[in-house]
Amino acid sequence: MRVLKKLILILFSLFGNFKIINDLVRSFYLLVLIPGTSFYLKKKHLNVLSIIPRHSLLNSHFNAFLSDIDLTIVIENNSDYREVLSSIFSIKKIFIMLDAPEIYFEDEYNQLNTIKKSPDWNFIHTLWQIRKINWNYKSIAQNQTELDLQKSKRSTQISKSKILVDNAQGLNVFSLSDFKYFRKIFPPKEQADPQETLCYLSPFLETNSRGASI
Repeated sequence: MRVLKKLILILFSLFGNFKIINDLVRSFYLLVLIPGTSFYLKKKHLNVLSIIPRHSLLNSHFNAFLSDIDLTIVIENNSDYREVLSSIFSIKKIFIMLDAPEIYFEDEYNQLNTIKKSPDWNFIHTLWQIRKINWNYKSIAQNQTELDLQKSKRSTQISKSKILVDNAQGLNVFSLSDFKYFRKIFPPKEQADPQETLCYLSPFLETNSRGASI
């Protein structure tokens, strides 16, 4: 596995910025791998209703060598998700970029979609991006392979971009007004720009969430 990761890192250094390669790999995932995975799981009678791609598979942030294959899998109510997860990990032995999927029962997924339509979803999603940055900081501090280190750093920059940059370009729903709200609740010791506030809030949420899932 380490040898394969080193090979991927070399390929990234050589071809990582070639848009045509990123687009071709992304198209393969969307048009071949995901439908094939769906067919495989349904053939095993695992009560899979749908497989939905997430994150960079749906936007220009995708990179053929660093982006994970993030999936949401919706299964029938009261089905055994453990069999689905086991099957996904068997596929991951071939496609190592396949990340652990989010698995929802049908009722849960419908409820999630209802929440996403609420005016509070942007705030919730922004909190999730901040928490994701903190997870990445923890991963970077651990003894990672060079490939995993590059992935964590890139993921951190994308999350910061989604919160701090894309909105200014009209590319994202996140608003810097969120940070004005955050700073009223969790004011830094000194006045700081939004990015400094972001770095302050990330460990703060980690150590002061009182066990809540953010």
